[in-house]
Amino acid sequence: MDNSDLHLKQVAFHAHLFTVLEHGRKCSLSIARFTQERGAASSFYKVVDTLEAVLKERELTVEDAAKKRGIEQSMKDSGL
Repeated sequence: MDNSDLHLKQVAFHAHLFTVLEHGRKCSLSIARFTQERGAASSFYKVVDTLEAVLKERELTVEDAAKKRGIEQSMKDSGL
């Protein structure tokens, strides 16, 4: 199978993984941040959307809106 079968154009991106600490200790939570470097935005969004769908299906995402906002705010506060 080549890219044309998947209907994806070439895209380059980075995935940054962060381990979350609570009270100075690792907890069972990690954060992923994806940054598109170059290429087709449509393909980048397809990849990220597909990954998110797979993680949700396996119940590996944070669904609590308040907790999600807190995590996002913590990342902003730390400059990430």
